[in-house]
Amino acid sequence: MRLSICDKKSIILEIKKIIDCSLSVVVADISGIKVNVMTYWRRLARENNIYLRVLRNNLLFRIVQGTKYECLKKKFIGPTIVAFSLRCPLDSIKLFKKFLDEEKKLKIKCLFYDDKYLSSKEIYNLSKFPSYDEAVMLILIILKEVSIISFIKVLLNICFIKNNNVN
Repeated sequence: MRLSICDKKSIILEIKKIIDCSLSVVVADISGIKVNVMTYWRRLARENNIYLRVLRNNLLFRIVQGTKYECLKKKFIGPTIVAFSLRCPLDSIKLFKKFLDEEKKLKIKCLFYDDKYLSSKEIYNLSKFPSYDEAVMLILIILKEVSIISFIKVLLNICFIKNNNVN
């Protein structure tokens, strides 16, 4: 179905607003991916605060024109899906990594994060890093374990001192 010029302009304005507040962008080729998989993927993206959209390449050219993501223009070839991370830059990478494990047809073209253009290999390495929520959780676990271990050591020292004083 063809979009009218008014519809195209509204889509461009809507996505430009999202671009302004996005932290990273992932571009991928979705050739051969089934509709039911895409529906599931969109639901997961919404839950993780990721704006996921399949758009025509001409619209994508116009959307990124004059933004910090303008260097991505050369990657808009073929059926393209674009994911904008709104909360944590690694969220979209982790989502794509999860689907890359399940869907072999998905091909990640590039990632633009922190004013840097990253290739597929760098994206794979970056996907191993913990997200913000995971990092906070790891720190809390470490602090909890350290405090419990310190408490146990104090108790053991008290027991050791009492046992030595009794003898």
